[in-house]
Amino acid sequence: MVDLSEAPEFTPEDFIDVTHLNESSGRPRLSRRLAEVLSSPAPSLAGPGTP
Repeated sequence: MVDLSEAPEFTPEDFIDVTHLNESSGRPRLSRRLAEVLSSPAPSLAGPGTP
């Protein structure tokens, strides 16, 4: 889950209502932000010294 509720890159103008992003600015910003989050390497689940 990615919580973007506090993301500073979104402004009220990016929304068409309380929960839906508009097509011209909101959706492209969301796509870029998700790409950034999902392209980050995942944290290792293995403990130290585990192959």
